[in-house]
Amino acid sequence: MTLLGGAALYTVLSPRFNYRLYRWLIFHPYPYEPGADLPPLIENAVADEVYVPLKSGKKLHCWYFKVTDASKTILFSHGNAGNLSSRNSILNLLTQTGASVFIYDYEGFGKSEGLPTIDGICENGIAVYNYLVEQLGIKPENLIVYGESLGTGVAMYLADEKPVAAVILQSGFSSLRTIAQESYPTLRAFPSFLFPTQQLDTLTLAKKPHPPLLIVHGVLDRVVPYSHAQRLYKEASEPKQLLTLPNSGHTDICSTAPREFLSTVIEFMRHTDV
Repeated sequence: MTLLGGAALYTVLSPRFNYRLYRWLIFHPYPYEPGADLPPLIENAVADEVYVPLKSGKKLHCWYFKVTDASKTILFSHGNAGNLSSRNSILNLLTQTGASVFIYDYEGFGKSEGLPTIDGICENGIAVYNYLVEQLGIKPENLIVYGESLGTGVAMYLADEKPVAAVILQSGFSSLRTIAQESYPTLRAFPSFLFPTQQLDTLTLAKKPHPPLLIVHGVLDRVVPYSHAQRLYKEASEPKQLLTLPNSGHTDICSTAPREFLSTVIEFMRHTDV
């Protein structure tokens, strides 16, 4: 193979140009178990199934848990795997903060139409934000964006693009490219410009002015190492707060540290009141 041919092959195999493979590495939507596509019963909330329309004509499948007399609404962007029903435990816990919770599936997840892309999940987040503000009448100053794992990149993107009351990042990465290269070492062969333009660079956005920021991370996280939270907290601009959970992993907060998590989130939200 000639040098030129090798360079061409290297470029074609990069995440930017071999995007179908990169997407397969990142996104892992699961089908619903029978009957699991309906919102669960949560004691202190009224649950509704909602479909948010996109400019493309496709629709996103969403659940809205409305808590009586809630002053805040949490917009929940989930991780890279599963579907809405994979988050029942954290949804139950978050409604105990006294806030309403709105969660959506990205395109290609659960009953949402389409295929997921990095740009697409950011656009999905914007569409849901606009729906909450324009259709449900929720004021931006009462809206908290919450991201879980991959969703932390979406949440930080939303906070940079739209006015919100606060941001909560659970089990998040410093950037998608960084965690992708840590998880799949062969990707380290490619420089930044050979990755998709939208890299969900949470750290860069966190360095900019932002609303109150709460970073939540388990020390035992083997999917996104705790070092990502440490770097985010160290380099993010104020106001910021870090909740370290010594006995928690990536998605087990509800079973390993529910009280500490809940009390911290409630206190954090109290300081966002206007």
